[in-house]
Amino acid sequence: MADEIPDQIRQFIAEHFNSVEQLEALLLLRADPGRDWDAVQLSQALYTQPVAAAMRLADLKARGFLTVAESSPPRYRYQPANPDLGSRIDLLAEVYRERRVTVITLIYSRPIDPAQAFADAFRLRKES
Repeated sequence: MADEIPDQIRQFIAEHFNSVEQLEALLLLRADPGRDWDAVQLSQALYTQPVAAAMRLADLKARGFLTVAESSPPRYRYQPANPDLGSRIDLLAEVYRERRVTVITLIYSRPIDPAQAFADAFRLRKES
């Protein structure tokens, strides 16, 4: 079943996504790239807690998928760090639209290292 997903997208998912909520947060922001989102707005759209949404937004920003306006509260916008990253996200969005169950299965079938998952939640990346 995972063979239906291009290798580059399988690798991209393995490197960047630990949950479907994380993926759906990214795709929601991608769907309206001119809109700024705060954690409360995202939590309402995804039916999750604001704290969880804030963590998702910060993580997606650290991965180079979003930019942030240092306001109070911080507001995030879809803007990949480079065109290659944007292209991979576009392809992932297409694959998710066409093969949603396969992508969800791929995300949740990965072995999860609890220590790595905890560390990833606090990972900071150098700004480009």
